[in-house]
Amino acid sequence: MTFERNSTHAQDGVLKFAAPFWGKPRWAALFVAIARQVQDVEDAICASITQRLLANATGAQLAVLGRLVGQLDPGLGEEVFRTLIRVRIRINRSDGARNDVLEVLQLLGIPLAQRTVTPSYPAKIRVDLTGTLPLPIGLLTQLLNDTCSAGVGCIVVWEPTGGSGFSFSNNTTVPGLNQACANLGVGPARASVSQV
Repeated sequence: MTFERNSTHAQDGVLKFAAPFWGKPRWAALFVAIARQVQDVEDAICASITQRLLANATGAQLAVLGRLVGQLDPGLGEEVFRTLIRVRIRINRSDGARNDVLEVLQLLGIPLAQRTVTPSYPAKIRVDLTGTLPLPIGLLTQLLNDTCSAGVGCIVVWEPTGGSGFSFSNNTTVPGLNQACANLGVGPARASVSQV
């Protein structure tokens, strides 16, 4: 059973009066006064439910949803934050397998032609990306690292359009990248950078 909003409580109720109350204006006025209060309560409940859906949430509601799933706002706009919340929900349900990484990349909107995910020995997943990315590479690397299982490394290799590539992995700390990630609100980065 789904919850449907009814905006005509007063009209429906007056039409359903029992026969002895038909044509009694005082009974109708009393019922309409009560039904309007019921309508106000229902409208408030529906608005509350609607504003807390991820697709409709803005501002404070979006921040609350982000805190519930453990995603900080990187300050890149509400649409990006909404996408990051969807991704964080998927990461929280992740088993750390290759398919989980693929689903996270799909949720981020990275086309299939621009990504390759392959297992790498020992206990690593290599993600090759090309073209323009929807997020800063440090934030994307952090999300992919969070998707992988504990003890499984994630190597992210990105080749920007028309430029040289950069390789990111979760083994060591990069000077300056931690501050950039802190500015984005993603915590310390576990990455090393090498030019490809």
